[in-house]
Amino acid sequence: MEKVIVEFKDGKVLTYDVVTFLSFNKKKKREVLFSYVKDLVNRPDVVDYKIVEPKRSQGKGKSISTKYESKNEKENIPMPMEIADQIVMFARGDGKGFTKGIVEKWNKYFEFNLHSKFERYGFSGSSRLNTIFKI
Repeated sequence: MEKVIVEFKDGKVLTYDVVTFLSFNKKKKREVLFSYVKDLVNRPDVVDYKIVEPKRSQGKGKSISTKYESKNEKENIPMPMEIADQIVMFARGDGKGFTKGIVEKWNKYFEFNLHSKFERYGFSGSSRLNTIFKI
């Protein structure tokens, strides 16, 4: 979308979007119709103006889409029956209440440190339960 940057005699510098149709629902948005750009820049109180076309910067990638690959491999560790209902509740839930304290309580059921499997707790950690355990 083209833009017009206009400097007025009173020192104000305003930017207008050049549009083909005015949008009435956008507040604090300066727009000028394409057909009225000449009228705007030829006003007697305009000192200088510049018409610019902002260009989007492109990434440095090769524009090849790739399939998402999780950095966490599925470990399929069997769940202890004593806490299986809690693990499934957190893995399928919204992550509320999944804290270090919960993991500390579960640690006594495992031969390894369960904390080492998590980078974060809360929603991110609870969704990680799906890749750790055989659910």
